[in-house]
Amino acid sequence: MNDFMQGLLMEKHEDVELQVFDGDQPLKEALLYPSGNMDVISRSDHVHFAIYQSILEYAGRRWLLVFKSSPYFEETIDTGQVNSILLLGIISSLLLFAVVLSLTKSRNQALSLAKMTLDLEKANLGLRREIEERKQDEETLQRYAAELEKKNQELQGALAKVRQLTGLLPICASCKKIRDDTGYWSGVETYVSEHTDAVFSHGLCPECEKKALEDLAQLIRENK
Repeated sequence: MNDFMQGLLMEKHEDVELQVFDGDQPLKEALLYPSGNMDVISRSDHVHFAIYQSILEYAGRRWLLVFKSSPYFEETIDTGQVNSILLLGIISSLLLFAVVLSLTKSRNQALSLAKMTLDLEKANLGLRREIEERKQDEETLQRYAAELEKKNQELQGALAKVRQLTGLLPICASCKKIRDDTGYWSGVETYVSEHTDAVFSHGLCPECEKKALEDLAQLIRENK
């Protein structure tokens, strides 16, 4: 198998190792051809950078071909830059996630604050309306109270005037003067004017007018 594979490959490829197994499984007892260092192949803890497997059927047999990166190839490749890029990508992703998370939290907080502000504005508007309604009610009550007080005062004044003219009034049977509480005698016109808002306009009743005319005629006859 070694002569056969060397005849096929013709050249030694240091970057790739080839293993040929008899069957479908990479069993140690089924290994027909290994290229590379057997010490590395026998190590189970060695992890290759790249591995590829393929099944080859020939002459009624199934062979498993396993291609692996060689230790020489793995030593020549520089994974530091790849690891740096990977680490930088992970850090950038974490930072981006943190920024997005912070923006999301800030947005949620802003929405909550806006909603709270809107609720407070609605509550404040409701309180203002209630205060205005109460002020209007108070103004209406005050206006009604003022009107009621005015009516009450007018009623009390009218009642006082009525009371001034009620009761027993001492009046002279001859001259018709009225005596007040201080004992002073005054005419009917004077007494009523002092105790009420009434104003007198003098005139003669029909009987007095007839009597006055008769007296005037008698006086004229006597003068003639």
